Amino acid sequence: MAYSRKYHGSRTHVQVSPLLARATLLITRDIEWADVVFGFEQPVGFIREESGILLRQFLRLRRSFIAYITDVLGTELFRIRRPFWWITSSIYAEVNGKEIGVVHQRWHPWRRIYDLYLGNKQFAVVENPGFWNWTYTMKDVDGNVLAEINRNWRG
Repeated sequence: MAYSRKYHGSRTHVQVSPLLARATLLITRDIEWADVVFGFEQPVGFIREESGILLRQFLRLRRSFIAYITDVLGTELFRIRRPFWWITSSIYAEVNGKEIGVVHQRWHPWRRIYDLYLGNKQFAVVENPGFWNWTYTMKDVDGNVLAEINRNWRG
């Protein structure tokens, strides 16, 4: 995981690093009983979204929201905030009320392209090659692959 040296060793880094220090991070919406009973997947945290029910129904994906990311004990690690948008969206990551990173969507007719920033410095680009493709590639500013994100629908 690439990150700015400005944040290395800071309280922000200490709060988020246990969550991001894993080789693979699986994010699911629901915990199934088999996972709990047999221990196939172990939760490392939770996401709680705050948005209005009317906005969620009428604006759907374009609605504004705040998502709180917590560890398993409920301690807030950071929050993600997205304002209302029409054409391209931006998402802001905040720790203790301080903005630490931003993701800006770049407009394209059929591809999804996102520019990732820590502070004011861009550190990566996330792209998917086409309209129905659910695999995204994260590359650093030099074009080296940092991660691959698979958005599989299951369960």
